[in-house]
Amino acid sequence: SLFVLDADADGVVRVDFDAVPDGTPPADPAGDDPALILYTSGTTHDPKGV
Repeated sequence: SLFVLDADADGVVRVDFDAVPDGTPPADPAGDDPALILYTSGTTHDPKGV
């Protein structure tokens, strides 16, 4: 499970990955779907989103 929290959100999104049958193709993303951006500085010490 993945819990997504946003201070400005109207609620909490709970994604249960175990509920999706194996082999189910992912749905095409929509513009308002949640996303994840990780920030790292790596060896350059210059933060960037990956």
